Amino acid sequence: MKIHPVAALFPMLSESELRELADDIVANGLQQPIVMQGDTLLDGRNRIAACKLAGVEPGVTQYTGGSPVAFIIGVNLKRRHLDKGQRIALGIEIEPYFAAEAKKRQRGGQGGVLLVENVPQAKARATTLREIVP
Repeated sequence: MKIHPVAALFPMLSESELRELADDIVANGLQQPIVMQGDTLLDGRNRIAACKLAGVEPGVTQYTGGSPVAFIIGVNLKRRHLDKGQRIALGIEIEPYFAAEAKKRQRGGQGGVLLVENVPQAKARATTLREIVP
């Protein structure tokens, strides 16, 4: 299974935290399914590892939205306990993925001619960092 590169930027739980999650899955079942886009994992690396420890087959759902990067950030940023430095580093590492998605949208997802080259809003990359680092 491939892991989306933005999902891979978020740290895995410690061994003791994975064990706690595995114990919770045994007691209460898997509360959130694993999220895939085709054969690429967007969310759930820790849940997969905990399910393996627990001997439970994880539920899987397919992502159908328009921005896998925004989805990954949205589901991970609030539930992770990242300090400000980690959030800044993450923002810097994630920005090129947002830029790539934006270029794809500008081309209509077809890889054709870039429709908008010099729109000031398209160059406002600070928005991405503001979302990640409040």
